[in-house]
Amino acid sequence: MLKKNCFVICLFFITTVVFSQDFTFGNYQVALTSDGTGVVITRYNGSEKEVRIPSTIQGLLVKEIGNSSFYGNNTATSIIIPEGVTIIRKKAFGNNYWTGDYSSRIQSITLPSTLVIIEEGAFYCCSKLTSIVIPENVIEIGKLAFEACYSLYSVSLPSTLQKIEDEAFKDCEKLTYIIIPDTVININVGRNLFYRRGNKNISLNLPSQAAMRRIGYKDNFN
Repeated sequence: MLKKNCFVICLFFITTVVFSQDFTFGNYQVALTSDGTGVVITRYNGSEKEVRIPSTIQGLLVKEIGNSSFYGNNTATSIIIPEGVTIIRKKAFGNNYWTGDYSSRIQSITLPSTLVIIEEGAFYCCSKLTSIVIPENVIEIGKLAFEACYSLYSVSLPSTLQKIEDEAFKDCEKLTYIIIPDTVININVGRNLFYRRGNKNISLNLPSQAAMRRIGYKDNFN
């Protein structure tokens, strides 16, 4: 009986160690979430053009796209994030704007309905991304989340959104259209949300300007 209990304890210890550290699963490096209930994608090492992130790994739900997990990837043109993911962490798909890294080829990103938070710089310098629909349930878009997405021209925001941090759409040179539902009335819109170097702010069309004024945006548009 003692030997059996010892075996169970040792097996539990080994399992805990394996799952508390990064390990490789196909093209991904993964780890447990901090609460131990799901999986974090910590690094993508593949070369596919269309990336479909798995919804489960070894029976556990993928819940987070980790910090800088796709940093430097220059092959993916389409990213599909599965249902179950609730957080996209800092610079998950971002590149290094300040070192002139414009290598991202991502043109489209499909976000899940389970998504709640987009953290700082999540899509920083995804210069070929053209449009994005932020799904219902998202409550926060972090600082610099879409900065330097030079090709981004259309953004749809959900009625659940509560906060947009400073410079979230800074240097989005082609952005002229933002869809904001009538139900959105209380958004803490940061300063310089649409600031563009050399030309102050993005030239939004009039309906978009009116919507931004309605929710408290006080900066200039052009």
